[in-house]
Amino acid sequence: MRRVALKILLFLGIVGVIDVLAGVVLNRLEDECTGGDTGRIRYICAQDTSDVLIFGSSRAHYHYMPQVFTDTLGMSCFNCGQNGMGVIFFYGLLQLICSSHTPKMVIMDVYPPYDLEVNDNTQYISLLRPYYFYQGVDSIIWNVGKSEKIKMCSSLYRYNSRLTEMMHDYHGSPKLDNKGFQALFNHPNSLEKTIEKELYEYDEMKLFYLRKLITFCIDRKIELFFVSSPRYGFESSRAFAPFYSLCKQNQITFFDYYCKPGYADNLPLFANQDHLNVDGADYFSRQVAHEIKSTRFR
Repeated sequence: MRRVALKILLFLGIVGVIDVLAGVVLNRLEDECTGGDTGRIRYICAQDTSDVLIFGSSRAHYHYMPQVFTDTLGMSCFNCGQNGMGVIFFYGLLQLICSSHTPKMVIMDVYPPYDLEVNDNTQYISLLRPYYFYQGVDSIIWNVGKSEKIKMCSSLYRYNSRLTEMMHDYHGSPKLDNKGFQALFNHPNSLEKTIEKELYEYDEMKLFYLRKLITFCIDRKIELFFVSSPRYGFESSRAFAPFYSLCKQNQITFFDYYCKPGYADNLPLFANQDHLNVDGADYFSRQVAHEIKSTRFR
């Protein structure tokens, strides 16, 4: 029995050593990644010093032209939009950014499926796991996944969903052209109108982190603007009901273009149902930048 116990302890010890060594190697690998999303996020967190940051999902990534905001507001701007990510990720990203640089303004594109509605919130912490030991990130990970506190004891676990991506990103361009903006050039001849849900189920955790984001920006004296960019064929902003209340309570400006006539019904502006093409992004960015400028100088 004693020999069995010793073998088990030896096995666990070997696994632990392998895990620690693998974590050191993977951390070094990530530190040296210059390409893809890995390099882009590292640049945003450690090197970018822009005055204005654009947050949001792919709809931010494809819809907001930083140069337009720079020209209109007279402030440097970088698009931090990340495909498939919502407020939980961006609250964590802002913690990382502010550890070395505090922006003057944050513009966040709000998209109900990622920022308001119920779904699997663990998807939003996948890109934060490698930054687990940074102040403010650990508590987000623990809060989102109740078993994450135990899992994060493993160095391998922090990287296991991103190993292939990191290998791909080891060398190359970190997607920094156009200050983080990526254009879509599709011009479809037709698109089906989006059918709106009858009922929306709202996620208290997402609303919690929206409140945290607002409070953090107020405390740091960061100007915060929320925007909902157009979605083709949508005829209602009913999905934003609790968000309107949140903005009103905290006196935060919200520009709602989600179903705005001239945008949501304007086919030539769209690449697909959810995303503007490059012409739409230019048109939309100019309007939002002008509205922000007008609001700031009232």
